[in-house]
Amino acid sequence: MAESGQEALEFIGEDYDLILVDRYTNNMNGLETIRLLRERHMRSKIIGLTSGEIEIDRAAMIQAGADDCLEEPLQIDRR
Repeated sequence: MAESGQEALEFIGEDYDLILVDRYTNNMNGLETIRLLRERHMRSKIIGLTSGEIEIDRAAMIQAGADDCLEEPLQIDRR
């Protein structure tokens, strides 16, 4: 697990099924992280996470290259 966007970029040589990216991270924001992952041909599914305005952040994260965006805190349905 990476603690920052910059640290996440160091894992690029690895193959992942899913990458979760927080929109509001320290050092490098989630949009920049997603753009750089896609520029470096990361083909994993990328899901953005946001505690901000979900519709605005979802559009921005998808435009940056995310596959979708979820609102934090995440709710787990235990049905």
